[in-house]
Formats: sequence, structure tokens, C-alpha cells
Amino acid sequence: MAEAPKGEGAWRMLLDMADSWQRPRFALTGRDVMQAGVPEGPDVGRVLAEVEDWWVAGDFVADESALRDRLRTAIGQA
Repeated sequence: MAEAPKGEGAWRMLLDMADSWQRPRFALTGRDVMQAGVPEGPDVGRVLAEVEDWWVAGDFVADESALRDRLRTAIGQA
């Protein structure tokens, strides 16, 4: 019986991880931004995108509470 190429187990593990990966769900919506005080319009999308970019840059670690804190910060900068 032939030996498996070196590193094959690691590749299989990575493929298994990729197959089972689920896309993280961003917990905020435009409605959340408006409820936080941003009037309907283009600023809603801008603020939401800023918070989502921060979440992505942090490797999706921030939970909903942290996202809402960041939303308040983003609105303060708006």
C-alpha cells in the first residue's frame, strides 16, 4: 500500500473546514441604524457599511452588543 503524500492530512482537514464553514451573520440592519437616530437616507447605508467594515476587519468576532456599541460610536462621528 502506498504512503499518503506528506501534508495530505492537513489538506483534508482544511477542505473539511471549508465544507462546513458557515458565513457569519451581520446582526444589524438599516432599521437598527434608524432606530439609533440616523434619519432615513444615504447616511444609514454609510453608517451601516462603516460598522460592517469594522466587524469584518475584526474577523467577525464582535457580537451584537459590540456591534451596537460601534454603531453608537459611528453615529457620534457622523
